This record gives sequence, C-alpha cells and structure tokens, in this order.
Amino acid sequence: MRAHISLIHPRTLLAAAAVGILGLTACSSGGGNAFTPGATGTASGGGAALVVGAQDFTEANIMQSMYVLLLQNAGFTVTTKKAQRPVLFDALKSGQVDVVPDYLGTTLTFLGNQVNGTKDTTYSSNDTAKEVADFKAIGAKASIGAFTPAAAQDQNSFYVTKKFAAENGNLTTLSQLAALNKPLKLGADTYCGASSQPYCINGLKKVYGLNQLTLDDSYNFGSVALAQAVLDGKVDVGESGTTDATLAPKGLIALKDDKVLQSAENLTPFYNIKKVTDPKVAATLDKLAAVLTVDDLYTLNGKVDNDRQKAEDVAKAYLQSKQLIP
Repeated sequence: MRAHISLIHPRTLLAAAAVGILGLTACSSGGGNAFTPGATGTASGGGAALVVGAQDFTEANIMQSMYVLLLQNAGFTVTTKKAQRPVLFDALKSGQVDVVPDYLGTTLTFLGNQVNGTKDTTYSSNDTAKEVADFKAIGAKASIGAFTPAAAQDQNSFYVTKKFAAENGNLTTLSQLAALNKPLKLGADTYCGASSQPYCINGLKKVYGLNQLTLDDSYNFGSVALAQAVLDGKVDVGESGTTDATLAPKGLIALKDDKVLQSAENLTPFYNIKKVTDPKVAATLDKLAAVLTVDDLYTLNGKVDNDRQKAEDVAKAYLQSKQLIP
C-alpha cells in the first residue's frame, strides 16, 4: 500500500511493532542474530556476496525470499536483513545493504523528502513511468538506483462488507459508493486525516466527492480489528491494501479505485549504485519483474496469511512455477 499521511507505506508502520527502528536484524534462511556494524548473518551461495534487506510483513517477506532465491540461483551468496524503511534505506545508502524490495511511489516520496530536506511533500503520482524518471534524479543524490519495476502493485484500498455492497446496488467501485450520497464512516489510522495525506479521506473527498464521509482514526491500517469493526457495523468502510487476501474470506469486498486516486506502487528492487555494479543482478531480478502481477501478489499473500504457509516456501513454489529457478 502506498503513501500514508506520514507518506510512508502503511505496512511500514505495521512493521514497527515487529522490528525495532534502532537496528537491523541479520539472518540466514530460518534464523537470525541482532545486527551490529560489521556483523552479518550467513547464507548459502558461492559467488559474490549480496545483502537483501526488507521490512517485516507478509508481502515484504515473500518479495525478499524471491530475491534471495533468484540471486542464489544466479550464483550469488546472499544474506538477509530486516528493518523499517528509514533504517533500511540508511543502510542501503551506506552500503550495509545492497538490494531492498519496496513500493515505487512511497519510496520516491520517502527518499525525496529525505534528500531534498522537505517534509510531507508528495513526490509520487499515478504514473509509473514518471515515478521511475523522477526517482532516477532523486535516488542519485543518495547513491540509490531502481531496477525494473514489476507490474505488480500494492496500493491503498477501501472496502465494505459484501452485504453492504449487495444492499446498495452491488457496489464494486468508489464512484458507486460516492453516488449513494449518504453519511458514511471510514475506519483508518491517525495518518489518514492529516492535511499532508492526499491518498486517504482527503483524497476520497476531493476526487470522489465523498463529502459526507467521516473518519474514525482509532484503528491500525489493514488490521484484524478494523475488519471486525466493518463487519460489526461500527464503521462502514475500512482501509487496507489491494493485495490483502484476508478480506474476501471474511465477507468483505475491496472497491475499485476507478478514478485512479492512488499513486503507482509497483514492487521495485532498489539498490546501492556504488556497490551493485554487476549487470547480472539487474538481469536476474528483471526476470521476476517481467512476470509478477497484482493477482500473483494477492494469491501469494493468501497462501501465507490464510493458509499459513511459510513465505520462503510460497516464494520458491512461485518461482518454480514460472521456471525461474529449478
């Protein structure tokens, strides 16, 4: 999902509960130790060493696992690290981390504010090509580049119960929700209502004309508690991400952003320009970008979140199904 009020992808905020902001966690497949400068975990491989960092939530874990498996198959020795975005990108700039999977629009805005000395300025847009071009200039200031973005995105999404949708004309889009022209309550987090946040309630009012929408910001983004609040009728609309596979089994339906309010949030490999110079790294990760779709992400997340499979196993099976690894 993309830029929230803080202009940081909401799942970064969820990851804060699991990963301390003061350090990285280094690990190999299945375990880890506290990261300190100069210390690394161990991983299988045999060629040049690379460190792949990621945040700690389902989708990031799957993406990290796919990067690791692809790079190992290409002959690299790979170590993994976990942290929040601010820590990861500091490590990416310093060379402690080599590659990080993240969301294009959110990362563009995050790094743009950082390198330009701005605060809560939106650099993202709904145009992937424009974001790629803009990131090239912004990233260069921090020695960070971006390989080819995948078609797969995870954007902010707003959902209602299937029952509510059916009772109000079989809603499928946000425009149809707005056309109801009646008071509705949105459940979201405290970042949703900030004046600098264009992608939540402010955007829903400006772009869709949902002027009777009110906000209950006492929930965490994409949380179980928020989904339950929508089911219980405490709020009418909830907020999550477009690849959240936990909604449908609960009787919830995400409404299409038919006016394209949200920024382009393609899954993209970001890398340290000075350290990652082997063209084989780009060629390897480009193979994933060429096949990964939004539907794929949704399915992969569901295998972990709903079926309780391990992210590493889901990643491996997917890559094998695409004949990207043996």
